[in-house]
Amino acid sequence: MMNMKSPLSVGATVTLLLFILFVIPVHAEIVPSGYVTASVYAEPSADKVLSSTGLRGAFNLEGSLFSAVQFRVSMEFFSNFAGLMEDTSYTSEWYYPLAYEGSWNARSFYTADLKEAWVSFPAGAFDITAGKQLVTWGQADGSNPTDNINARYIGTRSVSASPEKKLGSPMLNIVYNLPANSGTIQGVFMPVSVPNRMPSMGTFIREETPKLVIENMEGGVRVLVFPGTVSLSASYLTILDRYPSDAMETALMPVLPIIGPPQFFSVPSVLGHNRQHIFGLDAVYLVNGFDFRTEWAYTLTKDAAGTDPFEKNSFLSGVVQGTRSFFNGTTSCTISWAPQYIVNFEKPIVGQGFEFENMVGMRIQTKLLNETLQPEVLFLTALAARDYLATVGATYNIADGWNLKGGMNFYGSFRSSSDSDRALGTFGNDSMKDRDTVYLELRFDF
Repeated sequence: MMNMKSPLSVGATVTLLLFILFVIPVHAEIVPSGYVTASVYAEPSADKVLSSTGLRGAFNLEGSLFSAVQFRVSMEFFSNFAGLMEDTSYTSEWYYPLAYEGSWNARSFYTADLKEAWVSFPAGAFDITAGKQLVTWGQADGSNPTDNINARYIGTRSVSASPEKKLGSPMLNIVYNLPANSGTIQGVFMPVSVPNRMPSMGTFIREETPKLVIENMEGGVRVLVFPGTVSLSASYLTILDRYPSDAMETALMPVLPIIGPPQFFSVPSVLGHNRQHIFGLDAVYLVNGFDFRTEWAYTLTKDAAGTDPFEKNSFLSGVVQGTRSFFNGTTSCTISWAPQYIVNFEKPIVGQGFEFENMVGMRIQTKLLNETLQPEVLFLTALAARDYLATVGATYNIADGWNLKGGMNFYGSFRSSSDSDRALGTFGNDSMKDRDTVYLELRFDF
């Protein structure tokens, strides 16, 4: 079934493509780039071992227009053909601005996404960027509690590179450059709220798409300064929760006991997106070969009192990281601590199973064979949930532009399978315990 918003999306796409094809080439200096990746992902413990196989990639055009205006256009595609031999029923939709998906079933689909399409120009001490773009806030390595501007693909794509999981968002991005290169003040305005792209929640629960109305608009401001060898930033962002978390409608779910009449429980049937206010701080300090980073975010949610069983409580999350390089910079070791505290904790819900959680981790990266082989290992464990994630992988540079990457991801829990608290963890819950993954990717960059 075609989404009802598709005619507008088609018209916008055609207009943009005509501009790219006929206006930009006459007045621009253009640099093309991109990549293509062939990949296979397998889950040996799952019912269907082959979870994903197909091609993904991007084609980019960037450069200058009329000498003063910078631009970037990036078209990204993704395909998964692991379920082609299963029953098929073709559907299609424009699932967020200028992004199209066609699917034959839950495991076989393709997407084409105009991920970035923006122009940027200076105006005195200001840099103004308008269009669909990616913006990163926070300076931590890997775990960024303040990086909440762009939505992500959650559970719908098998990729090994985190940037590929981000969705571009239409926005106005204005940066004021402080005197003497001492820092920046950045403001963003997003008229369209883009939620995470997630798997279907089934026929009983429906997700409500944020409407294009004033009360759903988003924005924020960030101040970044460089006092000496330290880099500091503070930010404020107001958005709709990227996850569906607001019970817009409820329904009665019957439970049939062995003895006695049926019992009915009220459960969410339509989920929307709560307003969140996120206050962030982060810092980087480099000294004597050490790289210290920390980042913190306080998220104020709709249920600040923590009394609604269907809503997230407000919460404080952070990360503290220390990295040290060895052997002339070819090897690095990072140790991290990522706590999360749930304010007014009364009930466990998805993503907030424990009042105080501590995630600790270690990552080791090195370069061998004249830096053509780059192995990496990572171990993360949650101390309250008592579960873990372990990954091991390596990238081998075959030739200029060609890289072969393979690895394994292991999910597990130190709790027994009969422990009900196991379901509250991130890595050991019922949906993850059979998700151990082996993957192989061949990537060509041009």
